[in-house]
Amino acid sequence: MNVTRWFRRVRVDEFVKDQDGASTIEAVLWMPVFLVLVGASVDITMIFHAHSRVLRVVQDVNRAMSVGRITTEDTAETKMVQMLPSYSDVQAYVDVTDGIITSQVSVPVSSVIAIGMVASLMDNNIIVRTQQFLEQ
Repeated sequence: MNVTRWFRRVRVDEFVKDQDGASTIEAVLWMPVFLVLVGASVDITMIFHAHSRVLRVVQDVNRAMSVGRITTEDTAETKMVQMLPSYSDVQAYVDVTDGIITSQVSVPVSSVIAIGMVASLMDNNIIVRTQQFLEQ
């Protein structure tokens, strides 16, 4: 009986002193921080990608209007919205004054982000505004 108690006590002492699982606890504590950072990185990357995509669409439509392929401001606005189908609530504005085409597109950040880790940016809009000379 004494031997059995001693054997149990030795195992418990060894278990308490063993350091093999110490890094697991640290990893479990830090994992939420890393997941939040990765999620925020994904959302911010999506915002920058959307800005680049919207800028390209606005430049393409401005160029088409500049060379005469698109003739009216309403057609240009409709074309911009049609070229961005994956974003909701896209608002486009085009104005031609004194030979300068001014275009502006607004896309809500909430329709762009994938995960939603950057909640403080959800109420903002991505706004792209460009100007180009009319070449006609």
